[in-house]
Amino acid sequence: MSQPLIPVKPPTTPAGRTAEVVSPASTNGLRVRAAEAAERSSALRLLLSTPEGYPDDEQVVDFMRYALSRDLGLQNIKVCVDESRSFGQAPRLLSAALPIVSPGRSALIMTPGADVQDSRSAEGLAMLLREVRSDLRARDVRIGQVMVDPQAGNLERVFEAVGMTRLAEILFMQRHLRGTVTAPVLPAGSRWASYSASTHHLFAATIEKTYEKSLDCPALSSLRTVEDVIMGHKGTGDHDDKLWLLLMEREEPSGVVLLTRHTRESALELVYLGSVPSARGRGIGHLLTRQCLHLASSAGCAALHLAVDAGNVSAMRVYRKNGLAEVHRRVAWIFDLTERNSSSGNTLAARP
Repeated sequence: MSQPLIPVKPPTTPAGRTAEVVSPASTNGLRVRAAEAAERSSALRLLLSTPEGYPDDEQVVDFMRYALSRDLGLQNIKVCVDESRSFGQAPRLLSAALPIVSPGRSALIMTPGADVQDSRSAEGLAMLLREVRSDLRARDVRIGQVMVDPQAGNLERVFEAVGMTRLAEILFMQRHLRGTVTAPVLPAGSRWASYSASTHHLFAATIEKTYEKSLDCPALSSLRTVEDVIMGHKGTGDHDDKLWLLLMEREEPSGVVLLTRHTRESALELVYLGSVPSARGRGIGHLLTRQCLHLASSAGCAALHLAVDAGNVSAMRVYRKNGLAEVHRRVAWIFDLTERNSSSGNTLAARP
């Protein structure tokens, strides 16, 4: 499916005269600039697209309401327009991007979900991503992440061209809850410890330990400090300290679960689950997952959601045994914006 030809409304002065737009990036008839308020619905139609098609007006309006309620910064949408069309024709809106900066120096970059089908669209998206990367680096963001449908294979060339790295294929899983899930039976000498200011240091140290030889997006562990990671997790969903737990065995932490309330559904989301190396192979993963299901059902939630690296086979096995099923998959690509990686990315070139 090709990109839709979306005419762009020329910016005007208060008197109604056409205004000149000073472009932050312009080349070969393509121009990258901030989207005007009147263009946001057209830009969101691109951003909410999938390989199967484009959203209808109701879906766009619903997302706009959600974005405004969560302060996602729709004013930060950038667009790339093709101004090389024939005289009298409106510029074509080629692509759009929305960087959503989160606590913990990370950002989700929304890009069109529909695959690029022509070189102009690919070039336009590449220009946008380079502009977004520069903006994020100036804001001291360490990681910029894009999530795309695995079917959108042509996007890989664009992401590679601008210096992005393929992180992992991510499985999104859920279990619908009916009735109460009983709490797991803890081994003798074990207890749960909840998060608070006084236990913050213990949570931080335990999270760092769980990264050792982890199979869950291991490339991320070296890009941010654990304090950035904790801030990022707190910024996910509606945070509640009582939903963050350490499993203590003889007063030593062996595992951690970080849950949050879903912002749009009656559900809890498992933001992070991990066990320290010395606790692995003893069924701790099953116990931690069971506790998550128990907390979700006890809170009256209709479901538990989570995302997991497709390469983490042991974690997927635990989740499936506990009744979670795959909903969909996405491929995560990242900008490493740390000082050690200042590459600006290559230009688009034909592959052999």
